Amino acid sequence: MKPLLEKRPLRSYITLVVLALLAFACGYAIEWDLSALASAESREQSWQRLTSLLSAFGTPDLSSEYLKQVFGWSLDTLAVAVLGVAIAAVLGFVLALGASQRVMVGNRGPIAWLQRSFVEVIRVLLDVLRGVPDFVWAVMLVAIFGFGPIAGLCAIVLNVSGSLGKMYSELWDNVRPNRYEALKVTGVGRAKLLLYGIQPLTGRGMISFTLMRTECAVRNASVIGIVGGGGLGSEIQEELGYGNWGKVATLILATIVVTAFADVVSTFLRYQLRNDPNQSRKRFATPRGQILRTYLGVLALAAIVVGCIVDLWEPLRDKSKDLFDLKQWEILGKLYGDLLTPSFKSNVLETALTSSIVPIAMAVFGTGLGVLGAMLLAFPASRSMNASSQNFTGEQVPWWRDLIRRLRTLSAKSLALIARAIPEVTWVMILLAIFRVSMVPAIFAIGIHSAGVLSRVFTESIDDQP
Repeated sequence: MKPLLEKRPLRSYITLVVLALLAFACGYAIEWDLSALASAESREQSWQRLTSLLSAFGTPDLSSEYLKQVFGWSLDTLAVAVLGVAIAAVLGFVLALGASQRVMVGNRGPIAWLQRSFVEVIRVLLDVLRGVPDFVWAVMLVAIFGFGPIAGLCAIVLNVSGSLGKMYSELWDNVRPNRYEALKVTGVGRAKLLLYGIQPLTGRGMISFTLMRTECAVRNASVIGIVGGGGLGSEIQEELGYGNWGKVATLILATIVVTAFADVVSTFLRYQLRNDPNQSRKRFATPRGQILRTYLGVLALAAIVVGCIVDLWEPLRDKSKDLFDLKQWEILGKLYGDLLTPSFKSNVLETALTSSIVPIAMAVFGTGLGVLGAMLLAFPASRSMNASSQNFTGEQVPWWRDLIRRLRTLSAKSLALIARAIPEVTWVMILLAIFRVSMVPAIFAIGIHSAGVLSRVFTESIDDQP
């Protein structure tokens, strides 16, 4: 008889040791300048710098004329993000079909080798699409479309399609074959096996990840605007250059509001598009009610996409012709053609390798801090573990305890929302007031922003459990 508690395999301990050594090496590579916190005098000076910066943000420009402009820029930012993810979801689904072993590989012999080769080619394409940051895509596409929302839209489409394509294909490939074996033995083709066997088992995860990437795209659309993608980001960059802190504060508050709006809408759509036994409601308890709820979610999603198209109709109409203008592509080739012929000289490779050590170390430490922060926020932010825990525990919760749990969930979600709504660049600017110019502000900025993003992932993973 197998023991109730199995021993952890040796490779798990080896992996932990390797990760610990990697963290130590990264910490050794970073120059930790904590002089701003070394003495009481330096801490007081850091606090004064921080309060002076925050006081500059304490008087936002709330004039009616400027708020109307901010509202228009916010709509552009939302439209770029939502429409970009909608197009990327379709493109990513098509690419995922080619990158999935479950879908593409089903034969033996030479044909199987060709199928696996095709899968690897599509996976490399997905890595390229998601490996190039969206703001880099925006910089390159500005050469074709000029400054404006269309460059940001195309940048989000390219980057997000790579992320969604990889995630969709991995979700399909991670489904255990025994879960759809009964359908497979009937002799159905791979297309029907995907649609009726694999896809229903992964639909919940696909919806959650797509909606999460939509919220990420809303934040990224603000950052893309800084490099010419239009929307709130372009205005933040301009007002920062002029030192108009009141308008910068208004724009940052608008970014938080837009992100919060995207979070609320994505949560609503997430619960409408899937049937969750932990969140059942009497009026939708019947099969007909569940189908109606799904249709309502689809209609709401379609209405949002149509609204985004209407908002961007003029730039879409004016810039669409540039896609078919050979002169624009010639200009792009002249500007970035050298990217297709990288240099492999020894001195260039040495510089690239040595220069990449510190960014990797900063990313590792920042992500590690983000993981720790997300772990602390995941439980209090989970709706299933707090506001709806009685649905699967059967406990009778007094009204005051239920109120405390709901307030705790709201506080944790709000904290995570603020952490991920403010771009890393803005967090760096705030933390520079404390630590001055060093690597430390960048590391903590990555950690704070990652904690907000990962908290959403961890919380939805908990709430997705039936």
